[in-house]
Order: sequence, then C-alpha cells, then structure tokens
Amino acid sequence: MQLPIPYHRGQKKPWTSIPRINWSHPLARGMVFYAYDTGTGQVVDLVDGLQGTNSSAFKPTPSPQGSGNRYTSGGPFVAFPNTSNIVGIFPSSLYSFATAWNITALPSVAFTGAFCVSDTATNTATGLQWDSGATNNMVAIYANTNTSTFTANSVGVFHSVVGTNISATSQNTYFDGKLAVTSAITAAFTATAYQPCLNSEQSNFPTGNGVAGWIHFGVPGTEHVIGRVDLKDVLQKLVTRA
Repeated sequence: MQLPIPYHRGQKKPWTSIPRINWSHPLARGMVFYAYDTGTGQVVDLVDGLQGTNSSAFKPTPSPQGSGNRYTSGGPFVAFPNTSNIVGIFPSSLYSFATAWNITALPSVAFTGAFCVSDTATNTATGLQWDSGATNNMVAIYANTNTSTFTANSVGVFHSVVGTNISATSQNTYFDGKLAVTSAITAAFTATAYQPCLNSEQSNFPTGNGVAGWIHFGVPGTEHVIGRVDLKDVLQKLVTRA
C-alpha cells in the first residue's frame, strides 16, 4: 500500500495511486475497513489490503471526484472477503458507518444498498440504503431492521452519509454533514463473519443493486464519529502520502 507515487491533494482521489491510511490522525482510531475505488476497475480495502470481487466487469469512468467504477441499476456489485476486523463492532461498541456517492439517476430497485456489511451466514445486512417508497429517501438499516427515513438524494451531486450509534439502542444518521434523523436500534447483530458490499445488500447475490453512478467509499469503524463534519474533509485527513 505504501507505493512511491506522488500524492495529490484536493477533493479528487489521488490519480493513478493508492493512498495509505494516516494512522496517526485521531479520526483513524478504530477504523476497521476502508473500501477505496482505485479508478482501474478494482476496489481495495486500505486497512488490510483486501481486494473486492466484481460480480461482473466494470468499465472505469470519469466522475467529478475522479475515475471509478460506474454502477448501473440492476448491474454489477462488489463483495469483499470475510474480514474478522468487523466482528464484534455491532452493537455493543460505539461505531460509525459511512459512504458517499454521486448518482446519475434515482434508484429503480427497491432498497438499493450503496454500502452494506452482510452477515455471511444469513445474508442479513447492516448499511445505508434508499428505501422502496420514495427513491430520493434514505434509510439506515441495522440487522435488516429499517430505521426512520429522511430525504437525501439528488442527481449529479456528491452526497455523504454517516450512521453512528449514540447508545446501545439509538443511532444518529448525518447527511452531508448535518444531523438528518435519530432512530432506535431494535435488533441484534451478532454474526461471526461479515462481508462488505457495494451496490448490494448481500455478498452472494445482487440484492438492492440499484445504484446508477459512482460509490466513492465505504467505511465502518469502532469509534464514535461526529457526523456533522463533511466527509469530503474527513476522508482527506485520513489518507496520507502514498
């Protein structure tokens, strides 16, 4: 991961390089996974170096934030191998759960999952999705239990979402750096194997694969994150010279 390639600052990803996590930064404490789109058709985990598996081939396409996999509604998804790093962070620990996207059309698939962590045994998902009732509404899910929805979406705009629990029974969800909704957590999630997924709720089958556009990252962690900070600023601080 520590490649001798120049690092580029700004809102766009480092061109033709893979950054590494700046573990000395306080915001990196407790990070257990970081899905990073390399812009070459491959999504990698910056924490452990895991490589995501594309369900079918992607054609990297330029976006305002740099080249990356352009997802299509009903099309390919990305699933990562089981990672023991995630085991145990739900629900007893304080956690954060973040993703960001720039879509070209509103989702046409019910409960489209931008970024989810799937229980490998039961394919139960925890993550951030658009609900099936209104395609511009977002719903955070916890062990396949839907929390309160909030209006979130617009086309052609970089949007970010952070879910972070404030107790064992309550979760705050922030949209573009502002508190959107506080919801109760009513389900247990006690799996022993997890697979992170982009554009799907499940790791073995395309469920909720309705993203049309780009998914820029997916990051779960064990620390309580203040979601009022815009993720474009947070993520810049978490990567350092490659």
